[in-house]
Amino acid sequence: MAIQALDTIKNWFKTGLKPTQSQFWDTWDSFRHKNERVLIKEVEGLDELLDSKTDETDFKTINGETIIGSGDITLSSGTGLPVSGTQSGIVDNSSLQELGGTDKLINGVRVGAGSGTGTSNTVLGVNALSTSTSGSNNTSVGFGVLELNSTGSSNTGLGESSLHENTTGSFNDAFGRRALSKNTTAIANTAVGSYALSENITSPHNVAIGCSALSKMGSGLGQSTAIGAFCMSDASSTDKNAAIGTYALRYNTSGFSNTAIGHTALGLNTSGHSNNAVGNYSLGAVTTGYGNVGIGKFAGKHITTGNFNIYIGSEGTAEDAASSSIINIGNRFIAKGSKISLTGILNIGTAPVYPDNSTALTAGLTAGDIYRTSTGILMIAY
Repeated sequence: MAIQALDTIKNWFKTGLKPTQSQFWDTWDSFRHKNERVLIKEVEGLDELLDSKTDETDFKTINGETIIGSGDITLSSGTGLPVSGTQSGIVDNSSLQELGGTDKLINGVRVGAGSGTGTSNTVLGVNALSTSTSGSNNTSVGFGVLELNSTGSSNTGLGESSLHENTTGSFNDAFGRRALSKNTTAIANTAVGSYALSENITSPHNVAIGCSALSKMGSGLGQSTAIGAFCMSDASSTDKNAAIGTYALRYNTSGFSNTAIGHTALGLNTSGHSNNAVGNYSLGAVTTGYGNVGIGKFAGKHITTGNFNIYIGSEGTAEDAASSSIINIGNRFIAKGSKISLTGILNIGTAPVYPDNSTALTAGLTAGDIYRTSTGILMIAY
């Protein structure tokens, strides 16, 4: 196929010359339709151009960075691993890969070992263990957990703001939202449950299990145990109390050395001390009374300010509220001061038999000894 030169075609239109029939067809053969495909081999020199390679010297820069010599471009850390402590997104498929040797933020959550020079710390959470200087062996999981810790060691915090304000306190364990959150220097506390021991600052050796258990304890000698929701929740500066059961010793503020086992046992006690209550609602109305013993549901339910009372399986009466030194066993044996009352039958077969008091004394009995008459009446020598 002949092809007419473009200048020749243009000259025809310029001078008005007419091409021959052959030249006319050659003219149309010199053009291609826009939709017609052109083979690479039909374009002169294109095959050779595509097969050629550019010399090294033609490459001078990439993104403005000068390239000298030849070889691969590698990004690596000082140890040769393709990771970086300052540059994000450099990770390969190595197992247990160290990501730059520093803590990382994943969607704002800190993951790593926390701040400072301490060793064997584990951190997972926003601001967790973020100001530590030399504390070691701490485990911090959750938002703000152990956030203000400086030198405290061997602490475990799990739950939002648990052990948040701890600075130097050690050997504390907090599980639950704001558990032990205000603890600063106190040691060896265990708090399980939201707000358990949340206000504690310096009181040591406490155990609180349950929502808000010992939640207002701030100071004091500590060594108290509270197990149950709101158990000893109002205790503030007390020590050596033991309470098991929901609301047990709930309002105790300064009373010490109390034992309460059962729902709301000693539930209204505020400053009374050395009381022992076993059973739901046992000694539940005591406020300032001390040295009382209650065993059984509602045992001694009316005692408020009385002292040294013993109630076993009995509630007592409303007039007992401020009384002291009462012994009431099942409402059958009742001792109040110098008076003793007995309901039912008492059979003491070994009591000696005397007709009257003078005979009993002559026989060697002393005031307070028991004897019986021949008709079976029990008597007390006087």
